[in-house]
Amino acid sequence: MINACSRLGESETAIQLCMEIPKARKKAEALHARSKQFIISGLKFVSEVEKVQGKGYVIINAKNKIKDTMIGTIASILSASSLYEEGTIITTMAYYENKIKISSRIVGREGRNVREVLARVIEKTGGEVGGHSVAAGCLIDQEKENEFIDNLKKNLEIELVKI
Repeated sequence: MINACSRLGESETAIQLCMEIPKARKKAEALHARSKQFIISGLKFVSEVEKVQGKGYVIINAKNKIKDTMIGTIASILSASSLYEEGTIITTMAYYENKIKISSRIVGREGRNVREVLARVIEKTGGEVGGHSVAAGCLIDQEKENEFIDNLKKNLEIELVKI
């Protein structure tokens, strides 16, 4: 519930819940239910949308169809599912104001370092990157959307050749 409150911009409710303020529980429960609905609708969208796919990677550009605060959760759920084979890099993208929030996860624990892959792309397109080897993300300007996708595909395909 704490996570749901924060993801929906209600951090004060999360804090009040931790402080056991009675009115906060009801509001937190409602936000938690709403958060679950965002996840369900996000997963439904992902199942229907056309993806950019190659050997060992999937790129899902949700644009404004999935909330930016939920896109990492969607990537994590997909990476923990049985939809993709171990070592596949799943990258999800969602609009955030005039930026794009990007979350990458690796299926399983073996494979390429997703933070390093994103860092190489960000060197060319600009932006911010963070995370670690199996879960990382970045933030880029919306005008760099196509350039980012093209560079990411090239990096993922080149990386595959190196292995």
